[in-house]
Amino acid sequence: MGYEKTLIRPPLWLSAETLQAIIEEASGELARNHFRRLNLMGGYSPSPQFREIADYMREQAKTIGLEGVRLEEFPSDGERYYWAFRTEPSWDARGGSLWQTSPYEKRLIDFAVTPGALARFSRSIEAEAELVYVGAGRSAKDYDGGDVEGKVVLATGPVGAVHAAAVYERGALGVITFRASGFDLPDLVPSGDLTPWLGPDGSPSTFGFGVSYRQAQELISELNRGEVRVRVKIDADVGLGEYLEITGVIPGCELPDEELLLTAHIDHRNTGGNNATGDGVSLEVARTLARLIEQGALPRPRRTIRFIWGAEHKGFLVYLHRHPEALDKWLFVLNYDMAGKCQSVGVRVHMKRSPSSNPTVVDDALQEIFEWVIAGNKVHRALQMSPAPHFPWPILDPLGSQDDFLADVNPYYWGLSDHEELNDGNLKVHSAQIGDWPDPYIAAHQDNPETADPTQMKRIAVIGAAFLHAIANAGPREAEELVAVGAARARERLALQLRKTIAQVSDAEAEELQRVALEARISLNASIDQEQRSLEAIEPWLEGDPDAVAFTKNMISKLAVDGGRLIEELDTFHHRKAEALGVPATLSERSPEEEALRGKVPVRAGTPKGPIYPNRFLYGGAWLSERLGCGELLDLAILRDGQYIAYEALNFVDGKRNLLQIRDAVSAEFTPVPAGHVAEFFSILEKAGVVSFMK
Repeated sequence: MGYEKTLIRPPLWLSAETLQAIIEEASGELARNHFRRLNLMGGYSPSPQFREIADYMREQAKTIGLEGVRLEEFPSDGERYYWAFRTEPSWDARGGSLWQTSPYEKRLIDFAVTPGALARFSRSIEAEAELVYVGAGRSAKDYDGGDVEGKVVLATGPVGAVHAAAVYERGALGVITFRASGFDLPDLVPSGDLTPWLGPDGSPSTFGFGVSYRQAQELISELNRGEVRVRVKIDADVGLGEYLEITGVIPGCELPDEELLLTAHIDHRNTGGNNATGDGVSLEVARTLARLIEQGALPRPRRTIRFIWGAEHKGFLVYLHRHPEALDKWLFVLNYDMAGKCQSVGVRVHMKRSPSSNPTVVDDALQEIFEWVIAGNKVHRALQMSPAPHFPWPILDPLGSQDDFLADVNPYYWGLSDHEELNDGNLKVHSAQIGDWPDPYIAAHQDNPETADPTQMKRIAVIGAAFLHAIANAGPREAEELVAVGAARARERLALQLRKTIAQVSDAEAEELQRVALEARISLNASIDQEQRSLEAIEPWLEGDPDAVAFTKNMISKLAVDGGRLIEELDTFHHRKAEALGVPATLSERSPEEEALRGKVPVRAGTPKGPIYPNRFLYGGAWLSERLGCGELLDLAILRDGQYIAYEALNFVDGKRNLLQIRDAVSAEFTPVPAGHVAEFFSILEKAGVVSFMK
């Protein structure tokens, strides 16, 4: 091991030799080559083009040497449900064009050149109509004083929302959308879909196109001078289809029924790196591990490592609906979604930990390896006089960049992907994500293999391979080390949380101090509880070893004691702040609305499993509407509090917490939530049969 590699130690129990073997074997260019091939295929699921991708992934999994490779089909027709998830119809797009016909003729979009510009669920049509610009095109005020019936609407809103407002509600012929903020990337052509594909009265979707900001501004300029007409011709239909799931394993030699998973969704929105990059990197992780095991450079894992590829979000739901027994086997799922773009296009790699409702110390193992790659691939002052790239432990691809690894670790937050479904409170599969969203090129025509960096893809492959190898082989002694590391990281996170709560109290005015101090205490207590539950999640790796079990219990007890000291520090600062403001150093009394929550303990029904979002058509919205009616769903106050508050509120239901404790838990994780919003949400869930309340 060279001098530069002594500047940082290998993470966890991994040896330098093991890590270097993984680094030498992994190839970012092979991962990018998969991206190149996949990018030539369609991608929406279900569709005939999606089957091309699934067949490719199956054959690659077999070639790599995975065992038990199989492809399963799950019927999807737009009406069937898997739990609360409503399936989608298949969409087969064969061609399409959009022309401006007056005041002069100009081709705007050709499906053969920019397939992503044609919105999913667009249907066959050949027509010419007047174009009208309606601003965002989502709300009634955008259409005030304008008749759009039989016309084509140009708007800046999401194509599906604009289509619903213009076509289903007002009789427009179809829609064209562009990104209002696209002036910095004026030639970016966006993509989208027309969900829901049927209007409230059962009328079918029509069509949608995306155009670039530059094209849209030219159209708006022409509209300011007079009438503009456009012609559309589309060859596409909507019908029956199947979701496809591909899986294969590296079988474990001691505990084969315990599984660690790597997943990457394989539907690509007709174009680009969402998620052909993640697919390429996941295949490279599989190839790297299989090759090193075959060569004897790595031992066969004690636990099974499973790779699974399918449709984003719905893939795991349909698979687990058919195979609920898998829930007893799956210990942890690492999700790759958008992995390996060039940093020069403005992306950064992010690790997103499991949510507060489902914490696990295994996240800390992933974080140890993730941050080891960061530390090894940034300029170190001790190496500044050495030949470039000055990295302590470089992971570089010969055909890639020599950029630093600019990456970070985040708590669970927005970034819709498969880890969202898996962490649901009725599934409880621990899952974290690595990906480089947000990406300015996502779902656009310019989202192509040239924007990918083999070096970044290699680094992400190394992280996945090292992590799966380490966790699949861990036993009680390794578990003790991970508990110790996790407890140390927990103290770091709790110290940060203490700083945040002290800042909240420090900023409080006299009239709000009592309430702010209460919320700060709630937040800190919730963080302490989360960290204890995270350490408890090590249980499968303890394997019943009495010494490891005792060690873990001792570490959790010590963490609780340290947490109590942090509460005392917060209380001490609160008292000093109260003295300075001349107000009582007491916590606010609970409101009557909050007290009303205390006596209600929800119990979640065994089904449906999976997230239930009132405001997302596919993921519970349609299912709830059939039971309750649309009117009382989209206006739920909790939906305005934050994207994931309703999701986590339902996840915290365990038959023990009352609604006040759930309100406090989501308030600590995100932002203080009014008690009435929680009460209203759970009243809706009770009506739908999702929860009941203990008597």
